[in-house]
Amino acid sequence: MAIKADHSEMQLAPETVNPIAVPPTNEFTARFAEHWMDEYKAAGRMDKPHAIEGSRIRGSWAGKCARQIAYYVNGEEVTNESSIGGFWRMEQGTIAHEYWQGCAESLLGDDCTVEAKANFMGTDGSLHTDLLVESEKYGKIAFELKTINGFGFKVAVGLMKKGEEGPKHDHFLQGALGAYAHEADHLCIAYISQENVNPKWADDAGLASEFCAEWMYPRETFAPYAEAEIKRFQAILDWVDAGTLPPRSIPGLMPKGARITDIGKSMWTLKDETGAITDTGTLWGGKYCMYCPFTEKCVADFVEEAFKEDS
Repeated sequence: MAIKADHSEMQLAPETVNPIAVPPTNEFTARFAEHWMDEYKAAGRMDKPHAIEGSRIRGSWAGKCARQIAYYVNGEEVTNESSIGGFWRMEQGTIAHEYWQGCAESLLGDDCTVEAKANFMGTDGSLHTDLLVESEKYGKIAFELKTINGFGFKVAVGLMKKGEEGPKHDHFLQGALGAYAHEADHLCIAYISQENVNPKWADDAGLASEFCAEWMYPRETFAPYAEAEIKRFQAILDWVDAGTLPPRSIPGLMPKGARITDIGKSMWTLKDETGAITDTGTLWGGKYCMYCPFTEKCVADFVEEAFKEDS
Protein backbone atom coordinates (compact mmCIF):
# COMPACT_ATOMS: atom_id res chain seq x y z
CA MET A 1 0.00 0.00 0.00
CA ALA A 2 1.44 3.35 -1.04
CA ILE A 3 2.09 5.92 1.67
CA LYS A 4 0.27 9.22 1.03
CA ALA A 5 2.31 12.34 1.75
CA ASP A 6 0.78 14.84 4.13
CA HIS A 7 0.96 18.38 2.68
CA SER A 8 -1.65 19.93 4.94
CA GLU A 9 0.84 22.21 6.67
CA MET A 10 2.50 23.31 3.50
CA GLN A 11 2.16 27.03 2.68
CA LEU A 12 0.52 27.81 -0.66
CA ALA A 13 2.07 30.31 -3.03
CA PRO A 14 0.35 33.70 -2.86
CA GLU A 15 -2.20 34.45 -5.59
CA THR A 16 -0.69 36.18 -8.57
CA VAL A 17 -2.07 39.70 -8.95
CA ASN A 18 -1.86 41.55 -12.25
CA PRO A 19 -0.81 45.09 -11.25
CA ILE A 20 -2.13 46.64 -14.48
CA ALA A 21 -5.62 45.08 -14.26
CA VAL A 22 -7.34 48.01 -12.58
CA PRO A 23 -10.73 49.63 -13.30
CA PRO A 24 -10.70 52.46 -15.86
CA THR A 25 -11.08 56.05 -14.71
CA ASN A 26 -12.74 59.05 -16.31
CA GLU A 27 -10.55 61.84 -15.03
CA PHE A 28 -9.38 63.26 -18.34
CA THR A 29 -10.54 61.42 -21.46
CA ALA A 30 -14.23 62.02 -20.75
CA ARG A 31 -13.54 65.72 -20.17
CA PHE A 32 -11.53 65.88 -23.39
CA ALA A 33 -14.45 64.29 -25.26
CA GLU A 34 -16.95 66.73 -23.80
CA HIS A 35 -14.69 69.67 -24.67
CA TRP A 36 -14.33 68.35 -28.22
CA MET A 37 -18.13 68.16 -28.46
CA ASP A 38 -18.47 71.75 -27.22
CA GLU A 39 -15.99 72.97 -29.84
CA TYR A 40 -17.71 70.86 -32.51
CA LYS A 41 -21.03 72.57 -31.79
CA ALA A 42 -19.46 76.05 -31.46
CA ALA A 43 -17.85 75.64 -34.89
CA GLY A 44 -21.29 75.01 -36.39
CA ARG A 45 -20.36 71.54 -37.65
CA MET A 46 -23.77 70.24 -36.59
CA ASP A 47 -25.50 72.74 -38.87
CA LYS A 48 -25.35 71.16 -42.29
CA PRO A 49 -27.23 73.17 -44.93
CA HIS A 50 -28.86 71.54 -47.92
CA ALA A 51 -26.55 71.14 -50.91
CA ILE A 52 -28.62 73.72 -52.79
CA GLU A 53 -30.54 76.39 -50.89
CA GLY A 54 -34.31 76.17 -51.15
CA SER A 55 -34.56 72.41 -51.60
CA ARG A 56 -36.83 70.41 -49.27
CA ILE A 57 -35.31 66.93 -49.61
CA ARG A 58 -31.72 65.89 -48.99
CA GLY A 59 -30.24 63.10 -51.07
CA SER A 60 -28.66 61.71 -47.90
CA TRP A 61 -32.17 60.83 -46.66
CA ALA A 62 -32.38 58.07 -49.28
CA GLY A 63 -33.44 54.79 -47.72
CA LYS A 64 -34.56 56.32 -44.44
CA CYS A 65 -37.93 55.79 -42.79
CA ALA A 66 -40.69 57.76 -44.55
CA ARG A 67 -41.94 59.12 -41.22
CA GLN A 68 -38.47 60.35 -40.25
CA ILE A 69 -38.12 62.16 -43.58
CA ALA A 70 -41.50 63.83 -43.06
CA TYR A 71 -40.39 65.06 -39.63
CA TYR A 72 -37.28 66.57 -41.23
CA VAL A 73 -39.33 68.26 -43.96
CA ASN A 74 -41.71 69.68 -41.34
CA GLY A 75 -38.76 71.10 -39.40
CA GLU A 76 -39.58 69.12 -36.26
CA GLU A 77 -37.18 69.54 -33.36
CA VAL A 78 -34.90 66.56 -32.78
CA THR A 79 -35.97 64.66 -29.65
CA ASN A 80 -33.15 62.10 -29.56
CA GLU A 81 -29.82 63.72 -30.30
CA SER A 82 -26.89 61.46 -31.06
CA SER A 83 -24.37 60.81 -28.30
CA ILE A 84 -20.85 62.24 -28.29
CA GLY A 85 -19.70 58.88 -29.61
CA GLY A 86 -22.10 59.16 -32.52
CA PHE A 87 -20.82 62.59 -33.50
CA TRP A 88 -17.22 61.40 -33.09
CA ARG A 89 -17.91 58.51 -35.47
CA MET A 90 -19.44 60.91 -38.02
CA GLU A 91 -16.45 63.25 -37.74
CA GLN A 92 -14.09 60.35 -38.42
CA GLY A 93 -16.10 59.70 -41.57
CA THR A 94 -15.80 63.36 -42.59
CA ILE A 95 -12.03 63.30 -42.08
CA ALA A 96 -11.73 60.13 -44.19
CA HIS A 97 -13.85 61.70 -46.95
CA GLU A 98 -11.71 64.82 -47.07
CA TYR A 99 -8.49 62.81 -47.14
CA TRP A 100 -9.62 60.46 -49.92
CA GLN A 101 -11.10 63.28 -51.97
CA GLY A 102 -7.75 65.05 -51.72
CA CYS A 103 -6.02 61.88 -52.90
CA ALA A 104 -8.40 61.68 -55.86
CA GLU A 105 -7.65 65.28 -56.85
CA SER A 106 -3.90 64.68 -56.62
CA LEU A 107 -4.10 61.48 -58.64
CA LEU A 108 -6.73 62.38 -61.25
CA GLY A 109 -6.45 66.15 -61.54
CA ASP A 110 -9.00 67.69 -63.91
CA ASP A 111 -10.65 64.29 -64.48
CA CYS A 112 -12.42 64.49 -61.11
CA THR A 113 -14.72 66.81 -59.20
CA VAL A 114 -15.29 66.56 -55.44
CA GLU A 115 -18.50 67.46 -53.59
CA ALA A 116 -20.43 67.88 -56.84
CA LYS A 117 -23.85 69.45 -56.20
CA ALA A 118 -27.04 68.68 -58.10
CA ASN A 119 -30.80 69.05 -57.93
CA PHE A 120 -33.32 66.27 -58.41
CA MET A 121 -37.13 66.33 -58.37
CA GLY A 122 -36.85 69.71 -60.03
CA THR A 123 -35.64 71.98 -57.22
CA ASP A 124 -37.33 70.05 -54.38
CA GLY A 125 -34.31 67.81 -53.86
CA SER A 126 -30.57 68.47 -53.70
CA LEU A 127 -27.46 66.46 -52.93
CA HIS A 128 -23.69 66.32 -52.80
CA THR A 129 -21.89 63.55 -54.65
CA ASP A 130 -18.55 62.72 -53.03
CA LEU A 131 -16.66 62.39 -56.30
CA LEU A 132 -17.29 62.53 -60.05
CA VAL A 133 -14.66 60.92 -62.27
CA GLU A 134 -14.32 60.87 -66.05
CA SER A 135 -12.99 57.49 -67.15
CA GLU A 136 -12.22 56.04 -70.58
CA LYS A 137 -13.42 52.61 -69.41
CA TYR A 138 -16.56 53.58 -67.49
CA GLY A 139 -17.47 57.03 -68.76
CA LYS A 140 -18.71 59.35 -66.01
CA ILE A 141 -18.57 57.67 -62.59
CA ALA A 142 -20.36 58.97 -59.50
CA PHE A 143 -18.64 57.82 -56.30
CA GLU A 144 -20.45 57.33 -53.00
CA LEU A 145 -17.78 56.95 -50.32
CA LYS A 146 -18.67 55.47 -46.92
CA THR A 147 -16.70 54.67 -43.80
CA ILE A 148 -18.00 51.56 -42.04
CA ASN A 149 -17.22 49.53 -38.93
CA GLY A 150 -15.24 46.32 -39.16
CA PHE A 151 -18.21 43.97 -38.81
CA GLY A 152 -20.25 45.79 -41.46
CA PHE A 153 -17.28 45.70 -43.81
CA LYS A 154 -16.83 41.95 -43.35
CA VAL A 155 -20.51 41.38 -44.07
CA ALA A 156 -20.39 43.59 -47.17
CA VAL A 157 -17.42 41.78 -48.70
CA GLY A 158 -18.89 38.35 -47.94
CA LEU A 159 -16.66 37.26 -45.04
CA MET A 160 -19.49 36.65 -42.56
CA LYS A 161 -22.46 35.01 -44.30
CA LYS A 162 -22.71 33.80 -47.84
CA GLY A 163 -25.30 35.76 -49.77
CA GLU A 164 -24.94 38.96 -47.74
CA GLU A 165 -22.36 40.56 -50.01
CA GLY A 166 -22.62 44.12 -51.20
CA PRO A 167 -23.15 47.60 -49.75
CA LYS A 168 -26.04 48.54 -47.48
CA HIS A 169 -29.31 49.30 -49.23
CA ASP A 170 -29.50 52.92 -48.09
CA HIS A 171 -25.90 53.52 -49.15
CA PHE A 172 -26.72 52.15 -52.59
CA LEU A 173 -29.86 54.31 -52.84
CA GLN A 174 -27.97 57.46 -51.86
CA GLY A 175 -25.30 56.72 -54.43
CA ALA A 176 -27.91 55.87 -57.06
CA LEU A 177 -29.62 59.24 -56.55
CA GLY A 178 -26.33 61.08 -56.99
CA ALA A 179 -25.38 59.12 -60.07
CA TYR A 180 -28.85 59.65 -61.56
CA ALA A 181 -28.86 63.39 -60.81
CA HIS A 182 -25.44 63.83 -62.45
CA GLU A 183 -26.42 61.66 -65.43
CA ALA A 184 -23.50 59.34 -64.71
CA ASP A 185 -22.77 56.20 -66.71
CA HIS A 186 -21.71 54.22 -63.65
CA LEU A 187 -22.11 54.33 -59.89
CA CYS A 188 -19.27 53.25 -57.61
CA ILE A 189 -19.94 52.55 -53.93
CA ALA A 190 -16.63 52.62 -52.03
CA TYR A 191 -16.20 51.40 -48.44
CA ILE A 192 -13.37 52.32 -46.07
CA SER A 193 -13.33 50.04 -43.05
CA GLN A 194 -12.43 51.40 -39.62
CA GLU A 195 -10.82 48.05 -38.87
CA ASN A 196 -8.48 45.97 -41.02
CA VAL A 197 -9.48 42.43 -41.89
CA ASN A 198 -7.04 39.53 -41.85
CA PRO A 199 -4.79 39.81 -44.95
CA LYS A 200 -5.57 36.21 -45.92
CA TRP A 201 -9.31 36.90 -45.64
CA ALA A 202 -8.83 39.94 -47.85
CA ASP A 203 -7.08 37.79 -50.46
CA ASP A 204 -9.83 35.15 -50.24
CA ALA A 205 -12.47 37.86 -50.81
CA GLY A 206 -10.56 39.24 -53.80
CA LEU A 207 -9.83 42.57 -52.12
CA ALA A 208 -6.90 44.76 -53.10
CA SER A 209 -6.36 45.75 -49.44
CA GLU A 210 -7.50 44.85 -45.95
CA PHE A 211 -9.61 47.97 -45.38
CA CYS A 212 -11.29 49.12 -48.58
CA ALA A 213 -13.61 47.74 -51.24
CA GLU A 214 -15.76 49.04 -54.07
CA TRP A 215 -18.73 47.96 -56.17
CA MET A 216 -19.42 49.28 -59.70
CA TYR A 217 -22.93 49.49 -61.17
CA PRO A 218 -23.97 50.49 -64.71
CA ARG A 219 -26.81 52.95 -65.28
CA GLU A 220 -29.32 50.25 -66.18
CA THR A 221 -28.85 48.82 -62.67
CA PHE A 222 -28.94 51.96 -60.52
CA ALA A 223 -31.38 54.17 -62.47
CA PRO A 224 -34.57 52.21 -61.64
CA TYR A 225 -33.72 52.38 -57.93
CA ALA A 226 -33.11 56.13 -58.13
CA GLU A 227 -36.40 56.67 -59.96
CA ALA A 228 -38.30 54.61 -57.39
CA GLU A 229 -36.73 56.58 -54.51
CA ILE A 230 -37.58 59.90 -56.19
CA LYS A 231 -41.17 58.68 -56.52
CA ARG A 232 -41.17 57.80 -52.80
CA PHE A 233 -39.77 61.22 -51.87
CA GLN A 234 -42.51 62.89 -53.91
CA ALA A 235 -45.16 60.80 -52.15
CA ILE A 236 -43.76 61.89 -48.77
CA LEU A 237 -43.95 65.55 -49.82
CA ASP A 238 -47.53 64.98 -50.97
CA TRP A 239 -48.41 63.59 -47.53
CA VAL A 240 -46.77 66.55 -45.78
CA ASP A 241 -48.34 69.15 -48.07
CA ALA A 242 -51.74 67.59 -47.36
CA GLY A 243 -51.17 68.14 -43.64
CA THR A 244 -50.72 64.44 -42.86
CA LEU A 245 -47.81 62.09 -42.16
CA PRO A 246 -46.70 59.04 -44.16
CA PRO A 247 -46.63 55.53 -42.66
CA ARG A 248 -43.52 54.23 -40.94
CA SER A 249 -41.82 52.26 -43.70
CA ILE A 250 -38.23 51.67 -44.81
CA PRO A 251 -37.38 50.55 -48.36
CA GLY A 252 -35.15 47.51 -48.75
CA LEU A 253 -35.33 46.50 -45.09
CA MET A 254 -38.95 45.33 -44.97
CA PRO A 255 -41.44 44.00 -47.52
CA LYS A 256 -43.38 46.44 -49.66
CA GLY A 257 -46.56 47.41 -47.85
CA ALA A 258 -45.21 46.52 -44.39
CA ARG A 259 -45.41 49.07 -41.56
CA ILE A 260 -43.56 49.59 -38.28
CA THR A 261 -46.08 48.53 -35.63
CA ASP A 262 -43.87 48.43 -32.53
CA ILE A 263 -41.30 51.24 -32.28
CA GLY A 264 -39.73 49.90 -29.09
CA LYS A 265 -38.92 46.61 -30.81
CA SER A 266 -38.43 48.04 -34.32
CA MET A 267 -41.00 45.47 -35.42
CA TRP A 268 -42.80 45.57 -38.75
CA THR A 269 -46.03 43.88 -39.76
CA LEU A 270 -47.35 43.00 -43.20
CA LYS A 271 -51.09 42.54 -43.69
CA ASP A 272 -53.15 41.30 -46.64
CA GLU A 273 -56.18 43.04 -48.12
CA THR A 274 -58.43 41.57 -45.39
CA GLY A 275 -56.26 42.98 -42.60
CA ALA A 276 -54.85 39.59 -41.63
CA ILE A 277 -51.17 39.54 -40.65
CA THR A 278 -49.12 37.60 -43.19
CA ASP A 279 -45.58 38.34 -42.02
CA THR A 280 -43.62 40.10 -39.27
CA GLY A 281 -40.02 40.88 -38.50
CA THR A 282 -37.63 43.22 -36.72
CA LEU A 283 -35.01 45.64 -38.02
CA TRP A 284 -31.38 45.59 -36.91
CA GLY A 285 -32.11 43.06 -34.19
CA GLY A 286 -34.86 45.30 -32.84
CA LYS A 287 -32.64 48.40 -32.57
CA TYR A 288 -33.35 50.35 -35.77
CA CYS A 289 -35.75 52.86 -34.25
CA MET A 290 -33.50 53.65 -31.29
CA TYR A 291 -31.08 55.37 -33.69
CA CYS A 292 -33.76 57.70 -35.06
CA PRO A 293 -33.42 61.38 -34.02
CA PHE A 294 -37.21 61.56 -33.59
CA THR A 295 -37.93 58.42 -31.54
CA GLU A 296 -39.74 60.20 -28.70
CA LYS A 297 -41.77 62.29 -31.15
CA CYS A 298 -42.64 59.20 -33.16
CA VAL A 299 -43.75 57.24 -30.08
CA ALA A 300 -45.97 60.12 -28.94
CA ASP A 301 -47.54 60.34 -32.40
CA PHE A 302 -47.98 56.57 -32.49
CA VAL A 303 -49.96 56.63 -29.24
CA GLU A 304 -52.09 59.54 -30.45
CA GLU A 305 -52.78 57.80 -33.77
CA ALA A 306 -53.76 54.59 -32.01
CA PHE A 307 -56.11 56.53 -29.72
CA LYS A 308 -57.82 58.14 -32.73
CA GLU A 309 -58.24 54.76 -34.41
CA ASP A 310 -59.92 53.35 -31.30
CA SER A 311 -62.19 56.37 -30.82
